[in-house]
Amino acid sequence: MSRYRAAVAIFGLVLGVAVLRSLRRAHIRIEYSSIWILSAGSIVVVAVWPGLLTSAAALLGIGDETFFLLFMTIVFSFLMFRLSLAVSRLKDDNTVLVQRVAMLEYELNKSSQPGPPKPGERL
Repeated sequence: MSRYRAAVAIFGLVLGVAVLRSLRRAHIRIEYSSIWILSAGSIVVVAVWPGLLTSAAALLGIGDETFFLLFMTIVFSFLMFRLSLAVSRLKDDNTVLVQRVAMLEYELNKSSQPGPPKPGERL
């Protein structure tokens, strides 16, 4: 195995371990981590068995493995775009939720403060 393939395989392993540690510590949700685990595994497999890339390209009817890599990059980019949309939507929902909680706290504090005494009322 060449130095470059070994370095790529080590990178894939480190990426996989980092994703699994983040998943274990609940820093990342399972639906978001699955694409990263799949990517890390694919990196390791392709680094260890480089002929697999050529075979997969031929199986899909793609003449050159470079185009196969381009195709896989496009698929990965699409998935990352979908995840970015989900995260953006969650961030917007979180902002709205924080604003609603602030308004409720304001109303709660306003209603719990005693008003001025009514005429004839003893202090």
